[in-house]
Amino acid sequence: MVIVESPAKAKTINKYLGKNYTVKASIGHVMDLPTKTIGIRLPISEKEINAQKKKKKRKRGGKSAAPKPPLKAIYLDDAKIFEPTLQVIPGKGKVINDLRKSASTADAVYLAGDPDREGEAISAHLAMVLSKPAKFLIPEDEEDTKNGKKDGEKDAKEAEAAAAAGKKGGKGKFGKKPAEKDKIEIEPIDPKKIFRVTFNEITPKAIRAAFEKPRQVDAQLVDAQQARRVLDRIVGYKISPLLWDKVRRGLSAGRVQTVALRLIVEREQAIRAFIPQEYWDHSRDAGRRRAADFRSPADKEEGRRHRGQKSGSGGGDCRRSEQGEVAGGERHAEGKAEERAAAVYDFQVAAGGLQPVAVHGEAYDGAGAAAV
Repeated sequence: MVIVESPAKAKTINKYLGKNYTVKASIGHVMDLPTKTIGIRLPISEKEINAQKKKKKRKRGGKSAAPKPPLKAIYLDDAKIFEPTLQVIPGKGKVINDLRKSASTADAVYLAGDPDREGEAISAHLAMVLSKPAKFLIPEDEEDTKNGKKDGEKDAKEAEAAAAAGKKGGKGKFGKKPAEKDKIEIEPIDPKKIFRVTFNEITPKAIRAAFEKPRQVDAQLVDAQQARRVLDRIVGYKISPLLWDKVRRGLSAGRVQTVALRLIVEREQAIRAFIPQEYWDHSRDAGRRRAADFRSPADKEEGRRHRGQKSGSGGGDCRRSEQGEVAGGERHAEGKAEERAAAVYDFQVAAGGLQPVAVHGEAYDGAGAAAV
């Protein structure tokens, strides 16, 4: 027996494998986190527990409900921290029963989910629902509790009471029949006959090659998908309600949108904090055959920075020496100082004005002329 994710793939693969194989589809995931609770073991302190108890008491108008076992503080060094609670997805009981029924008569079961983390996780969950007893695979509808009682238990008792009172088929909750679609009745199969196969293309050659080398489910890929799913749930549970309140109800956000939004906000803050400074490029002809570098000092009164460039042609003269060239040594020292000042300014502009000038001065001194 072969289990794939989509029914369309099942038909094509069955055609290639022949009559000795039965190909079934799981139609995506069969297990996931609960939808009504966060479903993850998160850290919680004694202070937070007490605050939650007080909040619940205020909501009930000071009346205490049936006593519940007290919550214990959970710390980051807990052995099961961030462990998810997976459940059979509501409505998937029929699919699981069908898969178990076919698997019970098969010599071997091949899980042929997609060759990625998601496909590996689906295969791992299929192996779980096929081989574990039904008591470990409680559907979400039966897990919700109210005042310490399971809703499924309560509904069953109410249905019995209604039947005894002759209210069968009546309106209201007493007339409801217990849902049968999620009950897993077929016995589990031997886990030793479950294997994993992957192929990157649906061709006879690729499929035959995959079945020649079956393997076990890759636990590392499953853990990678599970970590991503847990992160999505933790972030989504905190951010989505904020979107409902500020933007529109029904929107959701996860690990990708939230981080991307933060990067955009931080960049926008840097842009707004940037203080533009005016500077001018000047050039001069020193009278030599080769043009010399010249950078004028900053005009501190007007807050302007003047910067010189090499130029063999005229351009606007920013300084002329009436007595000819400045003495060689003085001019060299002056040029070095001005070159350093201009380089430090360039560094400051490139950094968006977010670092002190001294940092760029040190960088220039350390790297020398190459820093320009």
